Amino acid sequence: MDAKPRIRYVPSAGGASIAYWSFGSGIPLVRIHAIDFSHVQEEVELETAWAYCRAAAEYARLVRFDLRNHGMSTRGLRDISPSDLVEDLRAVLAAVADPAVLLAHGEMASLAIRAAVEMPEMVRGLILYNPALGRHSTGENTTPLLRGVYALMEANHEVGAEMTAVLIAGLEQDPFLTRDLARIQRVSTTWEDGAAVRRAVPGLRGSEFLREVKAPSLIISHGAERIGDPDSIQKCASEIPEAELMVFPAGGAASWAPNVTAEVRRFLADLESRSAATGEEPGVFRTLLFTDLEGHTAMMSRLGDAKGREVLREHERITREALAAHGGQEVKTMGDGFMASFGSAQRALDCAVALQRAVAGGIGGEALRIRAGINAGEPIAEDDDLFGSSVIAAARIAGKASGGQVLVSDVVRQLVAGKGFLFADAGIQELKGLEEPVRLWELRWEGA
Repeated sequence: MDAKPRIRYVPSAGGASIAYWSFGSGIPLVRIHAIDFSHVQEEVELETAWAYCRAAAEYARLVRFDLRNHGMSTRGLRDISPSDLVEDLRAVLAAVADPAVLLAHGEMASLAIRAAVEMPEMVRGLILYNPALGRHSTGENTTPLLRGVYALMEANHEVGAEMTAVLIAGLEQDPFLTRDLARIQRVSTTWEDGAAVRRAVPGLRGSEFLREVKAPSLIISHGAERIGDPDSIQKCASEIPEAELMVFPAGGAASWAPNVTAEVRRFLADLESRSAATGEEPGVFRTLLFTDLEGHTAMMSRLGDAKGREVLREHERITREALAAHGGQEVKTMGDGFMASFGSAQRALDCAVALQRAVAGGIGGEALRIRAGINAGEPIAEDDDLFGSSVIAAARIAGKASGGQVLVSDVVRQLVAGKGFLFADAGIQELKGLEEPVRLWELRWEGA
C-alpha cells in the first residue's frame, strides 16, 4: 500500500467541519484518539505513525478523524458540549456508511460507549484501549504521573507534549516513535483548545451507559499501572454485557505492537464469524429520504421548459445544500425530486425539516412545496444505487405525503424516540408493492 488517503470533510454541529480519511478495505475500524493527540495529516506524513496506520489497513478499513479543536478539523471553539462530540462522531460514521468497530483511547471511551448506545445501527463493535471514564480527562482520578504531565502541559504545552511522548513511547522504548508522537501532540491542538474538549467529556457520562451497550466489546489494558485508570478498565470489563478483557503490563506491547494487533485482528475476525454462523449479513442500515415537488407538472406547463428548468435548478441547489449540511448522500435525482440516504435517522429528519423551512416561501418565485417520505432499513447497494423493500417503502411513503408534509415510517419514529421530534399519527396505510400495511407518522416541523 504505497498510496496514501485523501483527507475529506463532513459538516457537524455548530458549523464545525470534521476532517477524516479512510484507508484499506474490510470491516471499518474507526480509531478515536485521546484528547491532545490527533492530527490526521501528520499521521500520514510521519514515518512511524503511518507505519502503524498502514499495518492496521492490512486487515481492516482504517478510518481516522480529528474531533473539533484538533488537527485539521475546525479549531478555536470554546463552548463545546458533550452532544457536539457525539455529532462529530456521528458525522464520520454517516460518511463511512457501513457499520463500524470503534477503537477509542483513554477518555474517548465515553464517546464510543455513547455512540454504541445511541447509534446501534452504526456501531458493530467496541475496542476500548485503556478506557478512562468521566473525570480522567480533567486530571482527576488519574495516576500521579499523569497529573504531573497535565500540569506541565498547562504550563508549557510544547514541553508537556515532549514529556507525554516519552511517557507513552517509552513503553516500547522506540526513539523514532517518541519523536513522531511528540510532533503529533505539539501540532494537534493548543492547551486552550484541548481544555475546551476536556471540559465536555465528563458530560458524556460513559460510565452510566455501560450496561446498555449491545455491541461485542474488547477492553485492552496496557501499562495501566503507569498511565491508565484501573478502576475504569475494570468497570468497563465487568459491566458491558459482551465484554472481554486483555491485559498487557507496562513494558510490553503498545497500541499497534504485535500482541495487541493480534488481539484486534482476532476480535474483528470473530465479528465476521458471528455473522457467517448466524447467516446474517452485516448490511448497511440506512435511513432513506425521498422528496418530490407538488405542482411541478403544472409549473412546467405554465412557464415552459427554459423558465421551469431555472426553478428546478434552484430546487436542486437548496436540496443539495440541505443534504451536505446534514450528512446526507444523494443517491439520485428524479427531475422534480431526490433520493438520499443517511447513516442517522435523526439527521434525515433534521434535513427534511431544514428543507421544508428553506422552501416554505416558495422556490424561485413559484409557490411550490415539497413532499417528503422517510423510511429505514438495509437496502441493497448496486452500481451507486439502492434497491429493496426499504427503498420501495420510502418512495411510497413520500407518495402519500402532501405538499409541505414529512411522513415517516414507524421504525423511523422509534429510532428517534427521545430526540425532541413531535409526530402526529397518520394511521395504518397500504403501500403499493409491500405485503403488509405500515403505520405512518407526520413529523410536526412547523413549530419545532
